[in-house]
Amino acid sequence: EHSQVPLLCFVEDHCCSGAYFVACACDEILVDEVSVLGSIGVITESFGIDQALENLGVDRRVQTNTAGRWKGANDPFSKETLDGRAQTQFLLDRTFSHFEESVRAGRGDRLMFTEAKLEAKMLLGE
Repeated sequence: EHSQVPLLCFVEDHCCSGAYFVACACDEILVDEVSVLGSIGVITESFGIDQALENLGVDRRVQTNTAGRWKGANDPFSKETLDGRAQTQFLLDRTFSHFEESVRAGRGDRLMFTEAKLEAKMLLGE
């Protein structure tokens, strides 16, 4: 919640993903007709280069100070584990749920809302 002064967002180019998440907190989103908005979704990327390092004969040395088993769960230099993958998916699912709730709460009544808008589709501001 904010003061009596309306909170406006102006988009002249892109307002996608995280930027759209933030814009949903505004009372109004003003857009240029060729602005791109949407892309509602959550993504994480990583590279698994453990095999390449092994093939090159590179020995990785890491020193850590952590009490938790999750600290290096998505380390690209180590083999992916099922537990690490499940934890990442859990976080992505929860984050998307918060994103979806924010869009519905902040923009739902102002849009001709369809589930397609929650499938990472990008739309023009026209």
